[in-house]
Amino acid sequence: MKGKALLILAGITLASGAMTAQAAKPMTDADKQAAAKAVAQNHKNFNVVAPRTMAQANGTLRQTPSGGKAISVPTELWNTLSVQKQADGSLRMVESDGTAPATKSEGLPNE
Repeated sequence: MKGKALLILAGITLASGAMTAQAAKPMTDADKQAAAKAVAQNHKNFNVVAPRTMAQANGTLRQTPSGGKAISVPTELWNTLSVQKQADGSLRMVESDGTAPATKSEGLPNE
């Protein structure tokens, strides 16, 4: 238990020292602009668009480091939520499959 407490204390000490060093040298306007440009460029380079169909999603299949598999879910499999106003003024949330708008033909949740 003493070892864990000592490690936690050491981590807190290192973190506070790093924050103190950062506070001693604040970012200049040029540094902030450079960081903003770097973030903007990163967003342009890694703009990922979700696949629309399952055939397009198959191209995103990849192996994870732990041995599993990952794939991007195509938008045709997404659920769509919508809110409908009933005649009595109450609101009803309706869920539909895919990206199509919800239809009024869906039954009540208890049916």
